[in-house]
Amino acid sequence: MQISEDALDGHLENWARWLRSGGGVLGYPHASVGITPSHNASCEEGSEILNEINDRRNAAIMDVLIWQLPPAQCAAIHVFKGINATFRFPRENYNVVLREARDRLAVWADEKGLV
Repeated sequence: MQISEDALDGHLENWARWLRSGGGVLGYPHASVGITPSHNASCEEGSEILNEINDRRNAAIMDVLIWQLPPAQCAAIHVFKGINATFRFPRENYNVVLREARDRLAVWADEKGLV
């Protein structure tokens, strides 16, 4: 089994956003994850916090999966999402490598429970 192309694109976009916001940096998070809204907060605010926590978790899982790819596939994903500017594997075809990486990630994401 594997997740859909749309779901994979959503997870890759979430992962890229997480990386750009410093999510991949080692150390303490910028905000406390354990804080919950006060009794005056609406249910909507509470669900937004839970969604944000879930997005961070999913982005961290995608980060691990991407780094488990072969080097050319890992680089292709980084270039595809604008994390790196160039694909420096002259013996590889970028489009073929990207397709292989996406196929592999779709299967692994399904195995890890990403929907």
